Amino acid sequence: MIRVDGVRFHDGKVSCALVGNVGKIVGGVTALPEARPDDGILDLGVVTVRNPVQWAMVFCRLATGTAAASPLVRMTRGAEFALRFDRAVRYQLDGGARGSTTKLRVRVHPAAVVVCVPAG
Repeated sequence: MIRVDGVRFHDGKVSCALVGNVGKIVGGVTALPEARPDDGILDLGVVTVRNPVQWAMVFCRLATGTAAASPLVRMTRGAEFALRFDRAVRYQLDGGARGSTTKLRVRVHPAAVVVCVPAG
């Protein structure tokens, strides 16, 4: 189950959940198109694929910048996310592998760091 700012957002199987405050991932692919490092909000993308063909469909959408339009992807924004899993799963933090857990809580602390971004 996934809660966003205390409200249930998703209940069911999840293949991948991505939380971030920047939109681009490896290779310059935009995974979270609304994400901004300076807005004090986190973005969440939830992927619910069940087989390799569906993964290929999501990757094609990512490559074309239309992942949010996929029925296999749900996106939202918020200040706090609580994710609970029915079994221990591995996770990454800033690209570094961490251990396994059955729950994650991710929250933003607005203005906690100074971020320099281009004007406009």
